[in-house]
Amino acid sequence: MSESTKPLADRLVVENFPLLRASVQGRSLQRFEQAVAHLAEGIRLDAIPNVTLTEAKEAVNRTIDEAEQSLRDVARGDDTPEAVKDILIWGSIPYAHTIPGRIKKLQALRVECPAMTAAMALYEEILPLSAALDDLKKKAIKKAPPKPAEERKERFAPNRPQNATVMLVRNLLLGIVNEKFDEVREHKAEALRRTLHRYLGAVADAEKPQRPAEFFKDRPGHASDISELVDVKRDAARKVYVITVRDDAEATIAKKAQEHADYVRDVFVNKNLRKTTAIVDAKGNLKDATVRHISVYADGLDGTLKFAFEDGSSFSAKQQVVGSHSIHGRFFLRYPLTFHDVTMPDGKPMPQPSEERMNLIFAGRYYGTIAAPESERRLLESMPGIRLGAYDAAKGAFLVELTEEALRKLDDFSADFRADVKPRSFEDLANMTDDGLAAELAWHAWAASLNDARIYERLHVPLDELQAHVAQKARDKAMQKSFGPASGKDASPGITPS
Repeated sequence: MSESTKPLADRLVVENFPLLRASVQGRSLQRFEQAVAHLAEGIRLDAIPNVTLTEAKEAVNRTIDEAEQSLRDVARGDDTPEAVKDILIWGSIPYAHTIPGRIKKLQALRVECPAMTAAMALYEEILPLSAALDDLKKKAIKKAPPKPAEERKERFAPNRPQNATVMLVRNLLLGIVNEKFDEVREHKAEALRRTLHRYLGAVADAEKPQRPAEFFKDRPGHASDISELVDVKRDAARKVYVITVRDDAEATIAKKAQEHADYVRDVFVNKNLRKTTAIVDAKGNLKDATVRHISVYADGLDGTLKFAFEDGSSFSAKQQVVGSHSIHGRFFLRYPLTFHDVTMPDGKPMPQPSEERMNLIFAGRYYGTIAAPESERRLLESMPGIRLGAYDAAKGAFLVELTEEALRKLDDFSADFRADVKPRSFEDLANMTDDGLAAELAWHAWAASLNDARIYERLHVPLDELQAHVAQKARDKAMQKSFGPASGKDASPGITPS
């Protein structure tokens, strides 16, 4: 069976995209390959989470953009007909959804040259991705599809806190962008009108007016936009280009502004949601969350959220969408997230509030044991940030939950109380380190000892899945030790299932 006749999902394997993969490297290559895998899975399931589809589309389009840079270098050769150059060099920016139309334009020229051969090879390679993205945009859903009934396990699975936190933060982010949605759209429309006015003024005064792609050679995004707003015709007698505004230019501006605003809304929410939610959810005991500030500017917006917690701690998160240009002049959006006014439970500010420090210090929770006489329970419970579970007489230790602040304070009592704890990571089970698995097992032991159903609102991985994963990991490490490469090194010690 040839590749073109295979089912679409079977064609979506990374080995089928050598030209695209060769154009990127490092993290960009990883993102592209992950996007291919997600699209293939979406086609098989006939559904895909909207966030995943958005990220996959961005990764694919960025990879196409990189591949196009090499294609343009070929097209600049002297043996490339002008008609081919008009499409490959001066034409609009290619995206996955425009590739089928681009192929038709090239085929209609009926010419042969190295640039045409290279272009057709690249675009034919992209077609399965174009088809997958087109098919899945009608099937995007807000959450992943449930497993078939026969695959579900009958067990108690209380609501996870992440769902409530995600909805809370998502609604706040949507509130920011929805409040300013019309303003974002109008900013974009006005920016397009200014760019058009600038271009028309320049060509009106020029002896030899330039086409948009030539005039905006350092800003391909502007060239693509303006090419959709003007008609360019060649005056053979005068040997100049005649530029006129299209009758539907204002309608096109409105359409592009609407698309921009829709895109900003989606990426503003999706890009910022995970980072903020992870901190708020890991911290727990949320008391209040409010929108403090919103600003709109050319090609972007920002909003500041204020989070306050029952233990007296708080922080502000500034979420942004910022328009930028690559070294090739390509327009793209960045999504910086910064933290401000971070206050710890004792009222002291937390210095250098990076995303890593917010997760590890501000919101961090540690689980394990504190070795101490049972008679010291009241003393330990009097310390802020310590929550004791049951006492294990055999080990002479309490099951415990600690904050980062409490862990630091315990250092002052290290001669009397020895803490053996690990930070809970909230990673996907498959990506958890040994310390993360140990922390998750310790959380289950601590939570079970308290006999409080509300604690299970913070369930991350059900215990039976966790234990099965840990057991399998231990078996895998034992196999590696017995049959692995003769490196002279033992496998790293595993987690012992409880």
